[in-house]
Amino acid sequence: MKIPKIFQSQLQWGKIFDIFCLGSFTLVGAIYFTWNPFAEVGFITLVWTYVVFGASYLALVLVIGELLCAFPFKGGAFGFVRCAIGLFPGYLAGCGEATYYIVLGSLNIVFLAQLISEQFSVETKYVPILWIALYAIACGINTHQKSSAFFWRFTDAMAIICLFLVFMYCFGSLSKSQQRVLNKIEFISGNVYNTVKYFPQAAWFFIGIESLALACNTTSLKRETIAVGSVICLVTIFLTNLLGLCITFSLFENPAILASTIYPLNEGYISFLGCTPTQASYLAFPSTFGALITFMFSHGKMICALSESGLLPKFLSKKTTSDCPSVALISGSVIGYCICWPLYFFPQTMGSAVPNFCYLAAFTTYSLYSIGYIVLKKQYLTGIVYSFQNPFGVFGAGYVILIFALGTTSLIFFQGSIPWGLVIYVGVLLVASIYYFAFAKSMQRFSEEEQRCVTFAFTQSRIISVQSKTVSKKIQVLPLNDRAERKDWELQQAAGIKLVTQEIQDEKPCARRNSSIPFAFKVVPLGSQQCVAGIHKLLMEKDRAIELRMKAELKFCVENVDFCQQAILYKQKAEGILSEGTLYANLTTMHSSFIQIAREFICNGSPNEVNISAKLKADILKMQDLRVYSALHPLKMVTMFDEAVAEVERVLRDNIKM
Repeated sequence: MKIPKIFQSQLQWGKIFDIFCLGSFTLVGAIYFTWNPFAEVGFITLVWTYVVFGASYLALVLVIGELLCAFPFKGGAFGFVRCAIGLFPGYLAGCGEATYYIVLGSLNIVFLAQLISEQFSVETKYVPILWIALYAIACGINTHQKSSAFFWRFTDAMAIICLFLVFMYCFGSLSKSQQRVLNKIEFISGNVYNTVKYFPQAAWFFIGIESLALACNTTSLKRETIAVGSVICLVTIFLTNLLGLCITFSLFENPAILASTIYPLNEGYISFLGCTPTQASYLAFPSTFGALITFMFSHGKMICALSESGLLPKFLSKKTTSDCPSVALISGSVIGYCICWPLYFFPQTMGSAVPNFCYLAAFTTYSLYSIGYIVLKKQYLTGIVYSFQNPFGVFGAGYVILIFALGTTSLIFFQGSIPWGLVIYVGVLLVASIYYFAFAKSMQRFSEEEQRCVTFAFTQSRIISVQSKTVSKKIQVLPLNDRAERKDWELQQAAGIKLVTQEIQDEKPCARRNSSIPFAFKVVPLGSQQCVAGIHKLLMEKDRAIELRMKAELKFCVENVDFCQQAILYKQKAEGILSEGTLYANLTTMHSSFIQIAREFICNGSPNEVNISAKLKADILKMQDLRVYSALHPLKMVTMFDEAVAEVERVLRDNIKM
């Protein structure tokens, strides 16, 4: 993880703590249930698999963190896939992510209802009502996403409680473990087939960490804040769960017993608290309920983003006055409620099939994100310094693809005679594809947010590649403070976006494959609200007239930005000369610098190269006479170009549609 020095002072450590708690609230409950059948492979195999998946999720978080700082989409990462790979893969990534968030919420609902019904002897016929009540409470909490006084303080407090309960389990059970981890647990308790079969199960401890990217538009969070908070959260959960796994294995004489138990942590809680098994089970309630809340938070954001891009019905993007995607939350909860029925009444079949479905959907989505990152990194992000940088680059993304490809292979070929998780996944893909080609394909669009983000990144890459010999090098040597540097950086963007806008508007469909334009703009002209029908239509060669016009536009942008940079440099030097009380010789030097700028950008250039008013140009050109210049007030000598620079900036910014 690398954060440039210019951005380090801007980190919001209070907000980083909020993101850390939101992620911990999501993941810390994973150790309480579902993972323990994995114990059949033995302690050593489980640990190295856990480490392998932990490293892959760390690489994934770093990938998403850099993309988030380049393209801050509300919908998290699926917009990256749309822009880098194509519309249909992006749609599948978004639908897959939203679906497994909904399903994971259903798993937590069923588990919570089971805890409550066992304690209060609730009859089976009333359990569905209990599901409704739990969904209603979670929806009510999620409606306060914009309220820092409630939602964020609630998640902070609950995350601290959940982490405390896990730490209490780990350190309270140490006295009973008797160091039996390496002595009692064999390298592989079953066989190689079981090792491969349960290989993807290690993802259970980390699935959902990617959802933190969906918080980028929830509050006034800076993008690097979410990235840093996600990394800190993942490292903390990795170490905490690893300690919990070691302790839990040490408390069971046989891995087969651990694999068959429903509540694997009960043994430890009972041993040092002296409570009953039912009371011990209730310690899992806060973490499980927290996972439900955060998965609902995620599926609401994702469904709303898909709707805003035209991939789902428009009514799903409706929000409350507090900017909560209420319709998306309720719709996802209704689907989740329907999923609870087969989970509850067919636990033997669905108990393993549904988690496997979630793994398949997640692994496919992660792979698409990583492929999209590689494409964007190679084409549009090279040489650009963002506030958060992935230290592993494309190699980290390649590692993510490799590990999740191995996990997908296991889920397809090693899950028994009928891999029900694969069957469900294929069914969902089929339904989603039918909906896409029947309805979404003709209605989809790139939202204004997606167009703005992609234009921003594309502009940066074009500025670096096309204008490196003029603007970029001069900015690097200007002795400006951070605020001024950022102002000039924004001015670069203004110039580049003028160029990009004209270039995209001049494009026409054809069969040329090699193009530097992002995929988003191959199918959607800038400002357009509808996608063109032919997704695979690419860009045609420009004719000579268009090419000449493009060069003229480029020169216009470069000259305007270059003029501003030289004017600022002149002002700084002039201030230094006047402050030292210099005589005529230094004044002559200052005047020569003034004349050079005026003649290069105003007198010798074409009328369109420096876009300031005729009156202002005339006033500046008058100052080429040394007698007129020396008669000026010293302050006027320093600030002569201020009005011109402000006018040029105004013209450039008027051409930005962001």
